[in-house]
Amino acid sequence: ASVELLPGASSALYGANAFNGILFMNSQSPFEKEGVTAYLKYGQTRQAAAGDNRYYDLGVRASKTFSKYFAAKANFAFMSGTDWFATDYSDLSNPGADRSFHNYNGLNVYGDEASTNIRNVGQTLVGLGLLSAGAASVLPNYNVSRTGYNEVDLTDNKVSNSKFDVSLNFRPFANDFEIILRSKLGYGNTVYQGGNRYYLNNFMMSQQGLEVKGKNFFVRGYTTTEDGGKSYDMLFTGLNVNRQWKADATWFGQYAGAFAQSTILGGLTAPQAHAFARSVADTGRALPGTAAFNQAFSTVTNDADVRTGSKLVDNSRIWHSDANYNFKDDVKVAEIQVGGSYRLFNLDSQGRIYTDKDGPIRYNEYGIYTQVQKKLMEDKLKFTGSIRYDKAQNFAGNFSPRISAVYSAGERRDHNFRASFQTGFRNPSTQDQYIGFNVGSAVLVGSAPDNLTRFTETRGGGGIDGTISPTGVAILTALNGAPTNTVTINGNNAYFNSYTVDSVRAFGAFIAANPGNTPGAAALLKKTNVNFVQPETVRAIELGYRGVVKGFNYDLNGYYNMYNDFIGNLNVLAPLYGTVTEAHDFATGAPTYISNPGVQSVIALANGDTRTFQLYTNTKPEITSLGFGAGISKRLNKTFELSGNYNFAEFKFDQALDPSFEAGFNTPKHRAKASLSADKLIGDLGFNLSGRWNSSYLYQSNFADGIIEEATVIDMQVSYGIPSIKSIFKLGGTNLGGKEYRQIVGAGLIGQQFYAAWTITP
Repeated sequence: ASVELLPGASSALYGANAFNGILFMNSQSPFEKEGVTAYLKYGQTRQAAAGDNRYYDLGVRASKTFSKYFAAKANFAFMSGTDWFATDYSDLSNPGADRSFHNYNGLNVYGDEASTNIRNVGQTLVGLGLLSAGAASVLPNYNVSRTGYNEVDLTDNKVSNSKFDVSLNFRPFANDFEIILRSKLGYGNTVYQGGNRYYLNNFMMSQQGLEVKGKNFFVRGYTTTEDGGKSYDMLFTGLNVNRQWKADATWFGQYAGAFAQSTILGGLTAPQAHAFARSVADTGRALPGTAAFNQAFSTVTNDADVRTGSKLVDNSRIWHSDANYNFKDDVKVAEIQVGGSYRLFNLDSQGRIYTDKDGPIRYNEYGIYTQVQKKLMEDKLKFTGSIRYDKAQNFAGNFSPRISAVYSAGERRDHNFRASFQTGFRNPSTQDQYIGFNVGSAVLVGSAPDNLTRFTETRGGGGIDGTISPTGVAILTALNGAPTNTVTINGNNAYFNSYTVDSVRAFGAFIAANPGNTPGAAALLKKTNVNFVQPETVRAIELGYRGVVKGFNYDLNGYYNMYNDFIGNLNVLAPLYGTVTEAHDFATGAPTYISNPGVQSVIALANGDTRTFQLYTNTKPEITSLGFGAGISKRLNKTFELSGNYNFAEFKFDQALDPSFEAGFNTPKHRAKASLSADKLIGDLGFNLSGRWNSSYLYQSNFADGIIEEATVIDMQVSYGIPSIKSIFKLGGTNLGGKEYRQIVGAGLIGQQFYAAWTITP
């Protein structure tokens, strides 16, 4: 029935989830509109990587008023197509390197994350009697990665979505008092990007709800349940398909042996030796499309253990209820509303995503609010004041006040000025608090206090796989008084015994420039010092004007936001042994370092005996954002309408005050859009031509960081209505210029779409 976007902080009425705005979508009531509405869209997508692919989109709505007491409606929609292929093979670890590089880690390549120091492998082989010390001495002191699989080999990129919902509406007194029962079901598959790239396969969500409403009140509740189906993580699919046909230990051992042999006996150069060693280690590799690959792929994607599989499990659900009462018929001096909400989370991933291996995790949040509105000056001036209190189980309560004023000037009140000061907050999400998710290159660990010990991981099992170096095994063995090649770590290592990634990079750069000067490099190390994640708050000032001047429609707005405790991520490195400190005494405890845990932690860094974690925390410096927008439209004559808008957004964060923190603003500084349209160009023939442009900007995410380039996109649609058959036919295309662009680092480039559509309305 209607869609309304309310931008900016709206926590005063709608709680934490309205921190950045809220979208209202009001569906049509079967009492108000009955009959059958249907649409059918058929089209084609075009991308250089994916080629031309068909897509279908269809839907039908049927509603019936059976009496003044009862009405019902049902909706069904189905969409099927092919997603944009992700084929960015740039090297994440070594920018500018190609696939021939020995430690290649491609953006849309998975399995090459398995990487180890080839010299450490040689030392282990010497210890096992499989390689001579002389041969091991020619092995380089740097990492080599396994050969991975392209994303297009691990998913068919098919996307589909089936949705069905039904509602039963009762008006027992034949007035505005109404009882509504709703049931919704969604089912489908798509490619999703988070910490990794995932294929959500046969993913399902359902929602059941009950609402009671009247002229001045509503009470409603619903529960939403999800089922991960046969979804899988593509990174772990690549890793474990590789391990199905050859274990990491075997592959790296063969690589080291072949490199040494070809260098000593064959006289090959380093690049030639790397190529030869890879060809030897890749002997027997399961190639995409073969029966061996398909069998390994099936085995891995149906196994939820990340050590051997990649299946995602998530059967989480929420229960939510809210209520509101408007006293406008009871109190005349002003319009007063009161209300509240309650939500209960039930996280159930069986330990695959959250730290809920031993059973579901439950926590709740609630809020209450009131709002007062008063109209003055013959209703030309409207003041609104509201305040809300919210309390989440793991955090202190938050008050969110808001005050605004709207003044309508002019005889026809077509000049509207608005101003507001509002506060908002964002509670840490379920992931911020309870995730314990291994993404291969790192582990994402939520910071709820009870979450840290629930996450555990065992590293090691033999130096040949690169998890613990021979030096590390020797230290662990000495510390434990018995042969030890494994170590178990948990979330406490991440938050309380780790170094910031930036300081470790500085450490490594210093060592490279000053070999042997480990004490000097250690002085650059910084211990991780963060608090558990807390709610983020914002204070926002907004000014705006909307009006009509000489036939021109203007819309101007500006805002200034001040964020405190901005929620983001911090990457850290936890040593597998030793104690993190910033005061390293290399004289004490030498040479065994048994009594010097601080030096042990530096040795762990130098030997790559570390685990990378991504933490959820807040940055201490205040962050601000400033923005403004201007829109204008004009009906040129009775036929054509021209419109355009421009938006500016600037985000200010002093990175030097928190070097390792990623804010993830992910918004272009400049955006512009223009359109020319005509509803009835000739008879019932209409069209719309639009163009949009954005400047380049930095994109940051758990998966990858990078620059999104500027893009200009032209879209066009032509429509023709035939009232006699209650139909509208449309032909359209997007990105008519054909230059592919991207909006997310790691996702596929966006190509073109062309479509034809037919809509029937009663």
